[in-house]
Amino acid sequence: MIILTRSEIARLMPKIRLPQHRLMVALAYAAGLRAKEVVNLRVKHIDLEKGLVFVWGRTIIVPNKLRIELWQLVKDKAPEAFLFSREHGIPFSIRNVQIMFRRALKRAMILTPATFRSLRDSFGVHLMEDGIATESVQKLLGHQNLKTTKRYQAFTSQDHQKISSPMERIRWVNDYRPGRF
Repeated sequence: MIILTRSEIARLMPKIRLPQHRLMVALAYAAGLRAKEVVNLRVKHIDLEKGLVFVWGRTIIVPNKLRIELWQLVKDKAPEAFLFSREHGIPFSIRNVQIMFRRALKRAMILTPATFRSLRDSFGVHLMEDGIATESVQKLLGHQNLKTTKRYQAFTSQDHQKISSPMERIRWVNDYRPGRF
């Protein structure tokens, strides 16, 4: 499992040249979608008023940052149309999406051997780092087994600089004076 850092994802996004491709990658990361789910999304799976995406029996929140771009993409499409498509409504293949992603990684000079799947895995890890309960992450990713989701815990940041002692949250007066001991 390869996890991209938040800064790597931030570097990656501007390196994706076509707006539709950039939106595909952004939605995959923002919703924890698989490549297959992204290419099979249809307009009817998006509820922009409520800010939701419905994929394979699960409901995912659409970030506000993506709502305008998604609205521009769906406004003239029929409900049955593919959300992301080439000319004449032909959907992208999973292979097309993976190649586009790999090229963007190179342009962003991200050397980790990430794949499109890394966006989904990064979504799960980043949620856990933000303190979201494992069970909630499980539901968002559509995992049947909690053990599958718990694998992400091994990848959460163990940066000790971010951890503070409980003492930091206790208000007290330190009456230390030089020469007292």
